Amino acid sequence: MVCADQYVLCNPSIASCTSASGILSLVNSLRSPALNFSTAQVSTADRILYALAQSNTYTTVANLGTAALWANNMVTGHVSVGLPDDQWKTEVIGWFQTNLAMLQAYVIDFASNTADLGAYGYVEPPRSRHQRDQCTNQLVQAVGEVQNFSVCGVLIIICVSAVLVLLDCSLERIADFIDDFCKRDAIAKRARQGDNKLHLLRMALGGNDWVLGRWDIPVRDGAEKYNRPCGSKKLVSYGGSNTGLTREDTEFVQVDK
Repeated sequence: MVCADQYVLCNPSIASCTSASGILSLVNSLRSPALNFSTAQVSTADRILYALAQSNTYTTVANLGTAALWANNMVTGHVSVGLPDDQWKTEVIGWFQTNLAMLQAYVIDFASNTADLGAYGYVEPPRSRHQRDQCTNQLVQAVGEVQNFSVCGVLIIICVSAVLVLLDCSLERIADFIDDFCKRDAIAKRARQGDNKLHLLRMALGGNDWVLGRWDIPVRDGAEKYNRPCGSKKLVSYGGSNTGLTREDTEFVQVDK
């Protein structure tokens, strides 16, 4: 099988193209009146032709060696299964895809970072003003650095989350309002109040001068003072002050005298 790389240059402004030919013929056609390239177009075509010369089929096969053949994937030891009649198409398509990837890499390298060139690397400076402009104006789509997301989806998640938070904060009040509106015996409401830690503290302190304040917080309506929690054997209670306190307890518990 013999392969020949042929390319076509076109000027989209005047819908004119060259015939399919090799690199040398295209270089001679850059300033052809049939194409009527502008100076900027000539600079761009020159860059692409240089990249094509570095990414042809010969270069791909020479660099990959035996790995250039997909048929090697079917070899086990020294034995290979039979190959289909159109295996050559698979090989040529693979070479073309590799050529295309190399072409894209060479075009991007024209304006990329020039660090770490190695011992024999060098950078060829732009030969014209248009090439210098292309160094500063080249845009490359960085697929790995771009993340697509749905604004509508994000808004839906935020709205649903906000509704759930508000519902969690107001669910008890809604249930109590329904019970009061229907004039039902609010057994569940009393059970929730009895399990509330603030009401458990109220019942532990005792007394009959408690009233239900704002946000259902129990508050005292009198001036009676209660002792601070005191402890004995690491157990805290609201009993009499100083009763059963040890030296260890007084290090952690404040007691009113």
